[in-house]
Amino acid sequence: MTRITKLQGLIALGLMICVALPLMADEMRGTIKSLSSAKKELVLTDSTHKDVTMQYDEKTKVFIHGKERKLQDLRKGDEAVFVFEKKNTVLHAKEIRCIHIK
Repeated sequence: MTRITKLQGLIALGLMICVALPLMADEMRGTIKSLSSAKKELVLTDSTHKDVTMQYDEKTKVFIHGKERKLQDLRKGDEAVFVFEKKNTVLHAKEIRCIHIK
């Protein structure tokens, strides 16, 4: 009986962590101004017309019209929602969801 209770507690803890991790990321909406595959970064213009530089890597997920795509499918002028984490002063894109394609 005690094992079942401990197991249930571990499962509950695992579920809470899975739910909480995405909430730790921030979101920003903007338009892609430039992409650099050499630097693995993109520059976007946010809603206040401020340019923001964001890093990405092979783990960054890209969705266009709800379908998973590749980073190479992104284009200058695409509008997107960027899910990112801030590490020190660097913004790192975890997910890019295009909402309007140029």
